[in-house]
Amino acid sequence: MAGLLSNPSNATTLVLTPESTTPPLDGSNSIFLAGTTTTDWRRQLIRTLHENLHTSYGPLTIYDPILPNWSEKIPMESALDPAFRRQVEWEMSRAEDADLVVFMFGLDSSGGSKAGSGAVSLLELGLACERARSQHDQDVVVCCEKGFWKEGHVRMVCQRYDKDNVVLVETLQEVQEYVLRGGWHH
Repeated sequence: MAGLLSNPSNATTLVLTPESTTPPLDGSNSIFLAGTTTTDWRRQLIRTLHENLHTSYGPLTIYDPILPNWSEKIPMESALDPAFRRQVEWEMSRAEDADLVVFMFGLDSSGGSKAGSGAVSLLELGLACERARSQHDQDVVVCCEKGFWKEGHVRMVCQRYDKDNVVLVETLQEVQEYVLRGGWHH
């Protein structure tokens, strides 16, 4: 499923998921959305970007790995399961190809942070920071809300890579502002 959005200023945004067969927009900048799945931050970010992008940014392709129809019956530890393998390979490829990777390490809707939440995203954060350091063609913005169960770890990783296109913020609004400023475009 792909979602093509356009706003009154004629900026075009394409949202691609693992089920999408549509290619990215020609000449577009791209963002991969990574992080916890306990809140609806992805939808909020996509809506804000869609409503506020200007034509000067050019087209934007957003890679959203969340599948609303993902079956909890799919074995999450089995690299042999075709559906699981397809999902993880799509995520790794799109995260590697993106101009910007956005991470959200957030609290759940009750304001808490369950141990284990975002564990895979912590691994992905390390990979993205290393890519930003070694390749210099990808930026990473990380939102880590106060109280996230591994907040100290996230902060230390970001501090280690803070000169390597890695930015740490504390709120989704700061992520939105960073993306809309556009300094990450390649």
